[in-house]
Amino acid sequence: MPKLAISFVRPRFVPMRFTPTGPSIPDELLTARDAGDVLFFCGAGVSKASAGLPDFYRLAEMVMDELGAIQTSPPRQVFAATRKLQEEIQNPGIGGLVAADRLFSLLERDFDAIDVRAAVAKSLKPVVDSSSALTPHRTLLDLSRGPTGEPRLVTTNFDLLFEQCDATLPQFSPPHLPDPRREQDFRGIVHLHGRVNDSYTAAHDNELVMSSADFGYAYLSEGWATRYINLLLQRYQIVFVGYSADDPPIQYLLEALSRFSTPGNAMYAFQSGDTAQAGALWAHKGVTPIAYSSDHQHAALWESLEQWAIRARDVDAWNDDVLCKAMSGPVALEPHERGIVAHLASTLDGASRIAAAQVPIPAEWLFVFDRNARYFGPPQEPRILLSNDIPPFFDTVCLDSDEPPIRDEDLTLNASSMPAEAWDAFEINRGDIAVVGPESVAGWRDCQHPDLPHRLRSLQQWLLRVSHQPSALIWAAGISALHPGIISRLQYRLRFDSAKYSPKLRSDWQFVLSSLSQHRSDPDHQKYSVEGKASVSGWTASLVQEAMRLYRPQLRVEPSHGVSAFCGAAEQDLIHVSLDYVRPHSEIDIPPHQRKYALSLLRQEIEHAIRLEREINPDFYSYLHTLVRNDGAPGDRDSHGITGHVVAYIGLLFALADVDAAGARLEVSHWGDSDDISTRIRIVAASRSDLASPAEAANAYLNLTDVDFWDDAHERDLLISIRARWPELPPNAQEQLTNRILNGEIPYDGVANDTKVRCRLGRVQWLKKHGIDIEASHSDKIDELRNLVPDWTEDAAFFTGRPKFEVFSVDQDTALAPLAGVMLVDIVAKVEEIRNQQPRHLHTVSEPFLGLVNHSPSKALKALVLAQRKGIYHPWTWATLLNKEHASPRLVYALAARLSRLSPHQLRQVVREAANWLRRNTQRLDSISHQMFWDLWQACAESLRCEPFDDPAGKRNRSWIEQSVDSAAARLAESAFLVDSDLDTPVILSELTTRIVQLLQLPAPFRQHAIFRIAMRFEVFFAKDSQWTTETLLPLSSSQGNDSAAFWQGYLYRTTTLSPKAFALFKDVLISHVRDRTLLKGGSALIAATLLDRWMQRTEAACAEEAMSDSELREILVLSDEEFRDELVRTLARWTKESPAKYDDQVLYFLEKVWPLQKVVKNARMTARLVDLAFAVSDRFSEAVKLIVPKVVIAPRELSMRYYKVDERVVQSHGPALVDLLWQTLPTAASMWPDDVDNLLTELQRLPTLNGSAKLSTLLRRSKYRR
Repeated sequence: MPKLAISFVRPRFVPMRFTPTGPSIPDELLTARDAGDVLFFCGAGVSKASAGLPDFYRLAEMVMDELGAIQTSPPRQVFAATRKLQEEIQNPGIGGLVAADRLFSLLERDFDAIDVRAAVAKSLKPVVDSSSALTPHRTLLDLSRGPTGEPRLVTTNFDLLFEQCDATLPQFSPPHLPDPRREQDFRGIVHLHGRVNDSYTAAHDNELVMSSADFGYAYLSEGWATRYINLLLQRYQIVFVGYSADDPPIQYLLEALSRFSTPGNAMYAFQSGDTAQAGALWAHKGVTPIAYSSDHQHAALWESLEQWAIRARDVDAWNDDVLCKAMSGPVALEPHERGIVAHLASTLDGASRIAAAQVPIPAEWLFVFDRNARYFGPPQEPRILLSNDIPPFFDTVCLDSDEPPIRDEDLTLNASSMPAEAWDAFEINRGDIAVVGPESVAGWRDCQHPDLPHRLRSLQQWLLRVSHQPSALIWAAGISALHPGIISRLQYRLRFDSAKYSPKLRSDWQFVLSSLSQHRSDPDHQKYSVEGKASVSGWTASLVQEAMRLYRPQLRVEPSHGVSAFCGAAEQDLIHVSLDYVRPHSEIDIPPHQRKYALSLLRQEIEHAIRLEREINPDFYSYLHTLVRNDGAPGDRDSHGITGHVVAYIGLLFALADVDAAGARLEVSHWGDSDDISTRIRIVAASRSDLASPAEAANAYLNLTDVDFWDDAHERDLLISIRARWPELPPNAQEQLTNRILNGEIPYDGVANDTKVRCRLGRVQWLKKHGIDIEASHSDKIDELRNLVPDWTEDAAFFTGRPKFEVFSVDQDTALAPLAGVMLVDIVAKVEEIRNQQPRHLHTVSEPFLGLVNHSPSKALKALVLAQRKGIYHPWTWATLLNKEHASPRLVYALAARLSRLSPHQLRQVVREAANWLRRNTQRLDSISHQMFWDLWQACAESLRCEPFDDPAGKRNRSWIEQSVDSAAARLAESAFLVDSDLDTPVILSELTTRIVQLLQLPAPFRQHAIFRIAMRFEVFFAKDSQWTTETLLPLSSSQGNDSAAFWQGYLYRTTTLSPKAFALFKDVLISHVRDRTLLKGGSALIAATLLDRWMQRTEAACAEEAMSDSELREILVLSDEEFRDELVRTLARWTKESPAKYDDQVLYFLEKVWPLQKVVKNARMTARLVDLAFAVSDRFSEAVKLIVPKVVIAPRELSMRYYKVDERVVQSHGPALVDLLWQTLPTAASMWPDDVDNLLTELQRLPTLNGSAKLSTLLRRSKYRR
């Protein structure tokens, strides 16, 4: 359930869609545009969208046509070749293969520049036949207007379509560009690369940036365009619209910026395609891509920009419209519409509008704003239900930016996980940090919690305004933390604005706020803290108080089961309130002189718990379990609920009685008789002579009310107490107790008299069993009672005085006496009757059929056959017979024959036992009758087909090793293999191949169980019949889904590394598994070892397929996941430590030639692994460090253990290299260093070889002042 708590700022932008399929626009970009801090760069795509003007490449083609370039000219040939190659590659992530500016450069070799520019101007002359042709331009002009209303945008287009939208717009082109540092000058349309003249016949001022020379001059040699854009970035965030990543303007602009300066603000680009494609094209350029679909002439982009422009034209009206829609609640809106409301909540201005709305949006939005509520709101069996006719909870509250929860069916209760980057309105974001005030920062002397940032305070105000709505209470009941300021203001509102809340709602809120106000801590951790203080300062009164506070129960509040998240009525039970009885798992050893005080404090905690329980439920009853063991010692202090607290109290009471009996008696006297807990404590106290005299004990028993005396809950502790004190009780008290048991009133209304009689007899028998025989002196009365219930036996007293919960072993009584005189044909029916009639919780159960199987298995089989002929079939009886070993060959044959004649449905019910029996008896049965073996094998296989198996679909990362351990299909496979191996033939028997094919045709999961076992013997089959194995079994290794997983888990189960021939066979499949990350961790470890082994044999392998080349291994390291890379390097380090002389050269070669330079492997985790490799080659540590220094990054946390007790030989022999490694991997901020680095630096300082080392001196200086 949700947790409202401040956490670290998340780096991810929160996107918003204006349309269902439109691009997701980051919140920060939307906010920056409203503030006038965004500058739109418009490319050829803007003029192409509706006006139909060409992009840069099409423009080059049109210019060639306009100029009349011959077909054999270089520009024509380059253009044609580029187009053909692009069509062949068809990779959207590559972009243009030849830059269009090169084409213009080639044209300028054949034509005068002025003619080329004139052709460009003519080619760009638009035919605008309707106002809609300029819609994209008007949209971007509206988006470009800041708070002053002045439009300002930059375009690299040469056309004048923006001016055509508004002839009054100022226009600029080089060399006369406006200064972006002067607001009054920087406005209108800036044609960064020049523009055509008004008549589209030539370039204005003959300035157009279009050839390579033009771009080189503008961005590189002279660099005026680079400097200008850098000025723009110091002031604005830039958004590229209408560009592809390979357009010449983008190429030159971004490469120049990355080379000469660091952008002052973020850059974004709208890019068609999916997110991965967009990222591949733009991310490496330092630009954040905003992906969208290019379908229908980029309709998704232009519709979204138009909606954004509507927002820009009147932000207030747009926000009002959003809030108006939000009034209908999140269920009524689409995910992207909920995302728009979420956008408001994530910005300071939007949150202020939500808080100040005349009518606040409903509290149901809490379930959208809180990411934990969205993802962990109800799973399959929800705590919060909607209704049967609406979608699952996540689909009802999710945002368009939310990744769906990842369900893991292998986890209990189908648990789901939440993406780490999911948006949450209640977490601090960058905007909050930017405007944080002093009231939100704690000072040295401040004892109050810092206030929330402005945005979160606005959301707080909204929560206060809707707190009277049931949904707000339901949401709050599911969270575990809330800012103290919010709790305080909610309490204030409940007090001074109480008219808005129904009495029940107000009461429920008080429970919720009380729960959220509690200080929650781990009692075990606190216990060790208290004992630590006591070991230093002794046990003071205040420390005893702190110890006993660990027993303070905590309120637990959660939404009521079945309550509707969105439709709750104020008077229904919206929340469920209970107490969590937290306490240390081990007893606190209070010294004798403080036990009396500690006991009084513990009593107060129990009394406090009782008061809370009665506040929650006026009819509270504790339902205490037993407080003492059979020997009278304190019971289980880990008992559930308040019982554990009372047991702890009893233990401390007994400990006090050992040293201060008077004090213990005084403590007991504080308990009255107003509740069942007080009654139970007085009963238990009466069991000890140091807590009650015989007369006091007698009074404690006799003064019990009839209800308490006969209460099932008190019965066990009462009987144990009476047993302990009976010899000491006065004779008249014994007689009174006896009379009460035999004749006393049992106040059970509506309970039959015979039940009451059984209660009396049960207690009589329990006392007799424990040495108190009251039957001897009251035999007549007891006989009278027995005559009233003639079916009662002494065994029935087993239930008297039993603990409510207990663990015990159950013995099997295999005596055949219950079958005496039973005819063979009736034996199965008789044992089923015995099985059904006897209580299954007795300490001993009667299993006469098991005894018959042990004594005479052939007779047991005959009984089963006769019963089957009568239509009686009980699977457990057959399973009992199959689970036993049988020495007689005749019985083995007879049992196999009878099993094979069972119907498929009947055999299916015992097929696991039958297959196990067949596996155990394969050789014996095959030697007796080969045909009978295969008949039973076939019957078992057919039974697996007869009924569908409930195999949950979609289970990921399933372990077929575990699942096949006791699988019938796996046992059938093993039986078939045994027959083949016994014959020791050089080829595979045809009947075996037939059976294997049958197993492969079984339904899931039996097929996978069989595949697992078959794959374990793959190389045996391959050696005997390579063609059949390649055709039948090899495809399993590369199939999709569970078949492939089962194959590889089986194949890799019994091997350490693959043989050269096997590696050649599986090389491509293995590599694909590594890339696709489809193997369990155990398989990954073996494959990593195999790849390393084959790489090390690269020069000795018989063929390339049997080895792994440097480039192949490097590519795998780049494309695999972090876990596999980690496994591979750890394996290499382990081998090297075991055999340094064998692997030292290989490690150094690996570091130099194989380990990738790609950024994906330059991270802290891989840095730690490379450092491990360097330490593994300790004799050549300096060489290794020289190779890894360019490949590692700062990683203080990951390397903490690596720098702990470094090998003395490394320190003494390779000190300079060790300093270089520390210099490269430790951050400048020494406060982040591992603690053990100080000792290591001290050792290095003593080395003569490091005298005068500047790096070591700097590290020592940082270490000195880091605390």
